[in-house]
Amino acid sequence: MNTSQEAAQQIAQFEGIRLRPYNDVAGNATVGVGHLIHMGPLNGTEESVTEAQALSVFEQDLKSKAEVFVSRVGVPLNQNQFDALVSFCYNLGPGKLINLASETGLNQGKYNSVPAEILMYNKAHVNGALVPVPGLTRRRQWEAELFARV
Repeated sequence: MNTSQEAAQQIAQFEGIRLRPYNDVAGNATVGVGHLIHMGPLNGTEESVTEAQALSVFEQDLKSKAEVFVSRVGVPLNQNQFDALVSFCYNLGPGKLINLASETGLNQGKYNSVPAEILMYNKAHVNGALVPVPGLTRRRQWEAELFARV
């Protein structure tokens, strides 16, 4: 299964496109469409990208997140569920996807508990405190609603 075009567009909209490297909300070096350059803040070695490069890397990142995702989720999913979890994994990484799958019992077929758990991942460390972030809250709401669609 591949990420739908609609989901890819929505993920790109949530991530935004930035051609110059920046520190994301968690303080990690990022560029393009939410592409993690490395953990930790910018150190001066990062390079800017063109829009074409950013979009190409985004496409590759989506494919790699989908591959990681498929290896971690062992139950059948519809396209909406797949897209929601790819977005979640794209934003938070495979470790958080493993947590989500285990906390909800997804791999045991407990689909109904997933949307509520997705909503719990709307926080980031800001100035040393774990706080809800409006952009993450909107994204988690979209993912939860998308996952719940049949």
